[in-house]
Amino acid sequence: MYIIMSKKSNPWVNHVRNFAKTHNISYGCAISNPDCKSSYHKIGTSTKKVSIADNKKINDEEEDLKYYEKTYNNVLLSNAISNAVTGRPPKNTKFETPNSYLVKYNLLKNQLEKKTGKTYPTLQSETDFKKQNKKAEKQMLKADKEKENIRLKETANRPIEPSHFAGIIRKKKPSGLIY
Repeated sequence: MYIIMSKKSNPWVNHVRNFAKTHNISYGCAISNPDCKSSYHKIGTSTKKVSIADNKKINDEEEDLKYYEKTYNNVLLSNAISNAVTGRPPKNTKFETPNSYLVKYNLLKNQLEKKTGKTYPTLQSETDFKKQNKKAEKQMLKADKEKENIRLKETANRPIEPSHFAGIIRKKKPSGLIY
């Protein structure tokens, strides 16, 4: 394969010349050949240039995205704790609901994915969180029951000491008082 490079010609012309040389056709035939056109790749156009201000704005938006994710998870967890302690869901307060943070997160996530081309994690829904929480609660209850059964078996197998039935042992002081 011969590579012909000219200092004054542009990359497209060099590509057409090399294509013509490797396929043993003339320059005119090579320039009209669809294979020549499809095999050419522009150099330096694959990366997207982002200004410093845009880059700073993207970083700020990514920090906001992390904030929404953290806040959403905290609100879900606090609602679960409140429900576990009181036995009922939390009352509607002046604070925002978890779904409002989820909506804000998803809007910002979609904007950032368009700008940067990166993929960001998808947050689990409130119902998925509750399902996961119920599974964890069942597993914890099962583990507690197993621990209690093991403790009961250990105490049942332990020999009974006579001091358990003797009551309080009293000693007499030299002064004559019993304590």
